[in-house]
This record gives sequence, structure tokens and C-alpha cells, in this order.
Amino acid sequence: MSYKESLEKNFDELLRNRSELLGFKIYKKQHYEFGGAFIKLKNKQLKIELLNDRGVITLELSSSSGEELYYSAELIASYLELCKKRDHELSKWEWNKIAKKRIGLSEQINVFFKNYQILVDIFSKRNFKSTTKELDKLATEAHGWKENASQY
Repeated sequence: MSYKESLEKNFDELLRNRSELLGFKIYKKQHYEFGGAFIKLKNKQLKIELLNDRGVITLELSSSSGEELYYSAELIASYLELCKKRDHELSKWEWNKIAKKRIGLSEQINVFFKNYQILVDIFSKRNFKSTTKELDKLATEAHGWKENASQY
């Protein structure tokens, strides 16, 4: 199965119907012969990208206003979990367990839909700048990424 076929199969099975209910429309699709494919969707609040990078399919999110800065749903899931535990003192081990957790595509999509209203708020024009700073900080601390986490 090609990158494009694999991506479209996952899109049809996991994302299409649920995203359409929230008003998402496809605005760009592209595939590369030797490396991957993507499908980009947007509604008034958010942009999402389903990305197949050499066989690894992931979900990424961005604000629908301003510059397109996509952040991985994995990173966002860790961020949301750590926000829930802000009032608790976490050991280094507990923090690492949350911050470095890997999740599959179906869990990434479930995190997106389960937390949709929260995501709309944190990716709003009002909060986007502070959210990107916090996501970049988390990516640096958890994964050692030196630059903007939206580039990974």
C-alpha cells in the first residue's frame, strides 16, 4: 500500500466522519512519491493535518488564524495531561512518563475529539502565543528539541 493509500484509509476510518461533524473541510492534499503524504483540514477554529511521514501516520494541530504552526497531537496530549496535574508535585519519573509518552494514531485522534473545546481555546488568537511558548518549552524539556516544536 502506498503512503497516499495508507493515509487515505486511516483518514476514512478514523477521522473523516467525526471531523465533518465539526465543520472541517479538506483544503489541501499532497503526496510525495518517495516519502509521504498529507491531508490538511480546517474549520473556523482549528487546522488539522493528517501526515504520513515514511510510513508513520500522525495527527498535527494548528490555529486557523495567523501563521500555520502545526504541533503534534502526541505533544499536545502530554501538555494537556501535565496541565491537569499543575497543582501536584510530580517526581522527575512521573513528569517524564507523561511528557515522553508515545501514543498511536487512534489515541491521538481520540485526544483531539475528547478535548476539542479546550483545544479551540488554547489555539485561539487570544491564547495562541502563550500556548506555543509552553508547547515549545515542553518539547525542549522532554525531547531536547532546540527550536520551534512546530517544525518537528
